[in-house]
Amino acid sequence: MTTEETISMLKREFFARRNGVVADVLRRAGDPHDYIMGCQLADLLQVTAAMSCDAALAECLWRDVRHRECRLAAILLHPKGEMTSGTALRWANAVVSHEEADVLCHRQLRHCTCAPTLWRNLLNNATHELTQYTALRLLQGLLAINAEHDREDALNTLNNCQPPFPSTKALLQELKADLAS
Repeated sequence: MTTEETISMLKREFFARRNGVVADVLRRAGDPHDYIMGCQLADLLQVTAAMSCDAALAECLWRDVRHRECRLAAILLHPKGEMTSGTALRWANAVVSHEEADVLCHRQLRHCTCAPTLWRNLLNNATHELTQYTALRLLQGLLAINAEHDREDALNTLNNCQPPFPSTKALLQELKADLAS
C-alpha cells in the first residue's frame, strides 16, 4: 500500500469514528484545525495500533496541518525514541494546539535522547506561547519518568527564563514548586 493509500485509509477510519459532540466542543474551545473529526485519543490509539510505526508516513501526516486527527496520528505512528534532534525541534516548534503539545511530549519527545537539551532550547528561544508550553510539558514528562533528572539545574533554568506567557504562568510556577520541594 502506498503512503497516499494509507493516509486515505486512515482518514476513512477517522471519519467512521467521528464524534460530532467532541468535534463541536473542540471547535468552540478554539481548536485551530480546519478538519476535526472529534476522534478521541483512545480511538486514534486503536486505529494506529494495527499499523507499523513508520517515520516517513508520520512526516506526511504531520505536514497535514489542517487535519487534527492526522497530526495526532503522526505522533503515534512515529517510531518512539527514534526522532532525531532536528525532527524533534521542528515538530515541537510546529505544534498548533495544547493537545498536540501534550501528546507529542508524552508519546515522543520525552523518549528522545535529545530531550534534556530540547526543553531548554525550546524554553530559551520561545517566541510563541505554545513553544514555551511544549518546553514546560516536556520537562514535566522528563521529571515523571526520571525523578533524578538534574532538578537544581532545571530550577535554575526556569528561574532565569524569559517571562512566561499568560497561559503558561501557572504551569511554570507548578514546575518551580515541584523542583524546589
